[in-house]
Amino acid sequence: MLTPRRTRTIIQCSCPRRSPRANCSPSRSLLVGIDLVIAVVLVLFIFLGYRQGLLRQLANLGALAAASLLAGIAGHEAAVLISGSRTASVVLYAGCCAVAWVLLLLVFHLIFRFAARKLGSEKEGEPKPWNKKLGALFGAAEALLLAWFVVGLLDALPEDYRKQHLPRVHRELEGSLFTNWVVRPTNPATRLELQSIISDLATLSEHPDALRGIERKPEIQRIANHPKMAAILHDEGLVTDWQQGRIGRVFSDRKVREALEDAELRKMLRELPVGTILHEAAERARHADKR
Repeated sequence: MLTPRRTRTIIQCSCPRRSPRANCSPSRSLLVGIDLVIAVVLVLFIFLGYRQGLLRQLANLGALAAASLLAGIAGHEAAVLISGSRTASVVLYAGCCAVAWVLLLLVFHLIFRFAARKLGSEKEGEPKPWNKKLGALFGAAEALLLAWFVVGLLDALPEDYRKQHLPRVHRELEGSLFTNWVVRPTNPATRLELQSIISDLATLSEHPDALRGIERKPEIQRIANHPKMAAILHDEGLVTDWQQGRIGRVFSDRKVREALEDAELRKMLRELPVGTILHEAAERARHADKR
């Protein structure tokens, strides 16, 4: 039975805390875990895939995959266009990625559904058993890809930003098995704040001459002397990957990811103008290409 006292407790647990006196333990929170939400979505998509058949799910999965792959590129270009700078804010970039993903998903969904209709997925009659089973399988893949993109976008936000503005989301992400076992090992860019640095490093990998003189700057030397950064610089495989332009492989490496999660190193990267130094060198290389 809902008494006024119990109702008040439920409201306090489900709403953001407004004062330090509010006391609501995580175990009593009405928030459900990210893994539980993903499990429910997975079951729902498997059921829909079983009912709709293979071609329908192939169309949905194709639209979702295309939108997820292109959203990062479109979001970055939109953020640069709006801000007028290659180093757009993290929030602007995340918003542009989300909007681009929704728009691309709608466009590709219409295209792939039209193709599926032409191939006969809308014909009368129930799908055959093998068709239903494959539809359920691809429905599961669609649910996992959707969860990977959404959770990956949230996890890519800077840790400090999430702690300050999205504390509950941050706690859920840190405790999520899906985030730690699936998203983080496969997400090339661990943080959206690194997008401009990744772009500059990709340019500099094609123009190593632009790096001349940078290594003598005290800011660069201080970063390079950090133990975790030194381990990266002395890894011949990572250096080779960077020189050959395989930036995604570099940022998905365990050493690099551990360095980016190191609180001391992240503080140094925020306080020292390392990004500005790299960006200026990359801009010189880009201007040299235009000549």
